[in-house]
Amino acid sequence: MRRDHAITGLPKQWIKFWNWYVIFAALVLLIAGMAKSIGIQQSAAFLSKPNSIITLISNRYLLWGVSSLEISIGALILLKVLSLSKNIKTIFWLSSQFAIYRLSLWLVNEPEPCKCFGDVFQWIGASDDFTRAATIVSLVYLWFPSAFFLVASKFRNGLMDDL
Repeated sequence: MRRDHAITGLPKQWIKFWNWYVIFAALVLLIAGMAKSIGIQQSAAFLSKPNSIITLISNRYLLWGVSSLEISIGALILLKVLSLSKNIKTIFWLSSQFAIYRLSLWLVNEPEPCKCFGDVFQWIGASDDFTRAATIVSLVYLWFPSAFFLVASKFRNGLMDDL
């Protein structure tokens, strides 16, 4: 296995922290992906409508694609197929896509909350405000630590190995 330059020389407790971070990030991705997969099985009217940001496809196909990606990445992380730093970089890449999508929803003034977790929050009777807050907290959890890791590894090693 190639040397993981991004974590070389880190204290063991930091490596343990980053390992736990990627495990919980993978669980967030798996839960979100499975919730979307269950949600697209329903016959909600919004699923057949074109997506408000990516108008070429319906909400159902967009959610199907994103759920497949989330489940795949979550599984790859839990199966430890990639190195720790590559897992974190993958989380950063995916969460950056989510951030861009969420910003786009905000810019077009989308009234519906994001379906990041399918209809899970609707099933438990959560308000739209709670749903928005929970999805933003998930995004922040995925994006900020991974962004910090990338910036810190850049300054620590002077390189971004394979970025």
